[in-house]
Amino acid sequence: MNNLKMTTQYSAQEITVLKDLEPVQIRPGMYTDTTRPNHLAQEVIDNSVDEALAGFATKIEVICTQINLLKLLITVGECR
Repeated sequence: MNNLKMTTQYSAQEITVLKDLEPVQIRPGMYTDTTRPNHLAQEVIDNSVDEALAGFATKIEVICTQINLLKLLITVGECR
């Protein structure tokens, strides 16, 4: 067991609140596996399928090009 103790204390003044996409841009490794580039594509496709199953998308089209580019087209029905 590690018996190390924290020697540095911090308070609310040292905490920075990030807005919008800043957290993802600053620390992408917290949100996706940066060691596997295909993980982000897999996550986007999974989320799109979830949206379709929930009734928010009517068509999902995934296009893989020869230059390692993935295009994802989602057709969305009426907003509820």
